Amino acid sequence: MEQNNNHSVTLILVVSFVLSFVKGFFGSYPIIFWGLDNIQNFLIYSPIFTLINIVISPILVFIVFYKIGKKFDLKSNLKSSIVRMLIGAYVGHFLANNIIGFFNEYSDFLSTLIGSIVSLTFLTSFFIAFTALAIGYLKQNN
Repeated sequence: MEQNNNHSVTLILVVSFVLSFVKGFFGSYPIIFWGLDNIQNFLIYSPIFTLINIVISPILVFIVFYKIGKKFDLKSNLKSSIVRMLIGAYVGHFLANNIIGFFNEYSDFLSTLIGSIVSLTFLTSFFIAFTALAIGYLKQNN
């Protein structure tokens, strides 16, 4: 049982990282298109990236963590799951923003790095994920 809980907590870290990375990447879409100097593509794809970032991403995060919460013992792993969700969300968001900034010739890497260190936008993914995990856990145990 203990090994299963360790796998579940590690799964939470990995899923939190991946989903936060995707959200951070799609949230940086203006930087991608400014680097390509193609305003036509920006006008075409901007609504799609905005839809993914604002609507689909939170729904996807909620559904995934709700499913995990149904099979996870949140009561006994509360502290470790919170810490790992925070770390996964922060690192995913940090890497997504810095990878985009690194490959963009118009972006100053140092300002992108500092901006992503102090950014708190990763907390939206954390709060959605933790809420879904708790609801899934409560639904399963009631």
